[in-house]
Amino acid sequence: MSNQIRTLAEILTDNTPEPVEIIGGGILKKRSLLLIAGQQKSKKSFLAMNLGVAIAAGRAFACFPVSVPSSVLILSAEGGDYSNMKRLKKMYGALGITSVPTLWLCSDARWKFDTETDYQDLRTKISELRPEVVIVDPLVKFHYKDENSSSEMARILNRLRELIEDFGISIILIHHMGKNEEGTARGSSAILGEYDAYIQIARGDLTQKIKFDLRHTEPREDLQIRFNPDTYWFELANQNPLIKLVQECGEHQKRELVEKLVKSHRCGVRSTVYRKIDGALETGLLRQTERGTIVPTTIS
Repeated sequence: MSNQIRTLAEILTDNTPEPVEIIGGGILKKRSLLLIAGQQKSKKSFLAMNLGVAIAAGRAFACFPVSVPSSVLILSAEGGDYSNMKRLKKMYGALGITSVPTLWLCSDARWKFDTETDYQDLRTKISELRPEVVIVDPLVKFHYKDENSSSEMARILNRLRELIEDFGISIILIHHMGKNEEGTARGSSAILGEYDAYIQIARGDLTQKIKFDLRHTEPREDLQIRFNPDTYWFELANQNPLIKLVQECGEHQKRELVEKLVKSHRCGVRSTVYRKIDGALETGLLRQTERGTIVPTTIS
């Protein structure tokens, strides 16, 4: 596909609206690369699968706002086919929906980005399926190159960008943490130089910290999440006081909810309450139902 060259005059007269983000708050935009890195046993593969199911279903969870369904292809070389199917079934069951989201799973690592025949075969498969999001878990299983070599990793990353631009997809890339003192993603700096958004998930017994680096939006604070073994979904570890108040008020339209919260004298003046609710909707702590009501984001 040829590069698109546009004149300044064309740019100034282009009023195309900004596309809806796949994951809100700048975490995953259309035609972008999200890198998720973590140590072994940090459950980053569970997080990747949570994101895949949530994106396909158009459902938010934890601190990840998703409002519009997008088709997903998961390339997973972790866990094996039976284990991955078991995880997907439990996650889907916890959603409590009857529709079946558009999601494909390939529990095979034989596609290598640095092997020409494999790469062309993968392009053919993406062309056939037309997913909007591709999840690669983990990167190391899908190439033969030296991850410490900037030139070799640049070639792998260039191919990922080719897929993004040629097919208009977004890619979620799962990667291991390095052993350096900074605690960053493993391998060449080329990997850290390529992403549009970055999530670092720490290993923990009960709760796990996640850090964000979002290059095209406002910074986000670190958060604590907790893995629920009954549903296989991540949840926020510490409940926001606003969310507790919304739960107490019950399901309401935004205007009605604001009035209830203002009258409770526990959430500030009207303009402050609107701002807090809008912020919680943007970050995925609250979601708007099909009826237009505001409810806490939960997977149960």
